[in-house]
Amino acid sequence: MLGLRRSLLTTITATMLLMSESGSQTLQQGVPYETEDYRPAFHFSPEKNWTNDPNGLVFFGSEYHLFYQYNPFGDVWGHMSWGHAVSRNLVSWRQLPVALPEENGIMIFSGSAVVDWKNTSGFGKDGIPPLVAIYTGHRPGLQNQNIAYSTDSGRTWAKYAENPVLDIHEAEFRDPMVFWHAPSSRWVMVVSMAKEHRVRFYLSANLRTWFLIGSAPTSSRSKTRGGGRNGSLWWALATTVLLRAQRLNTSLATSMAKHLLMTLPRTGRCG
Repeated sequence: MLGLRRSLLTTITATMLLMSESGSQTLQQGVPYETEDYRPAFHFSPEKNWTNDPNGLVFFGSEYHLFYQYNPFGDVWGHMSWGHAVSRNLVSWRQLPVALPEENGIMIFSGSAVVDWKNTSGFGKDGIPPLVAIYTGHRPGLQNQNIAYSTDSGRTWAKYAENPVLDIHEAEFRDPMVFWHAPSSRWVMVVSMAKEHRVRFYLSANLRTWFLIGSAPTSSRSKTRGGGRNGSLWWALATTVLLRAQRLNTSLATSMAKHLLMTLPRTGRCG
């Protein structure tokens, strides 16, 4: 249970850093931007411009990596890219250059990042496991899943030459959350069908080729609530948390593990 508590604390703390959308803030001359008046002292915010959803929260080496939806060109939503910051303690953050920029008319929507310890993707170099980002590529009328990788602790990134790795030709197919499932030695992707209030599950051995294995049922309750587009909420940012528990009997101790699926109903703009 200690490991579960630490895992949940890390996830919740890091997620809290960016849950509030923020725009640009006027820089004060001669003052480090982190200590400016009106800037959050605990929650991360980039030096300037628009930011929203946190993406790809991952620990590698001695650093926590935080990626986030970011507009490098202004203080309104648009030109969505992945900003990047690192921390050794989840409190003090250092902003790095944009990791994944909008390119060729394709915006970089939300997703996740993993350390490919076994180098299943083949992107590793000189025995160093790659960091792999899995993200939604967005252009008007089409969303699909793509990957990029880094072999220098996230300082530089290369988009996979054969992107997209998953495309079902849908306009609202987004926000891949990927994790390693040790019992099957496979990667699992949870991805949202936003307008259908459904999530799909895919398996992969190498992060490059994905196979559909199932979906979560539509929630009739979510259809009747809220005032989103077309009169209903949209499902976005699906994620799973592994919960472990021990059950003690008089002569037998057994362990149980369940995956908790969570989605974020949204009515506003999200990347």
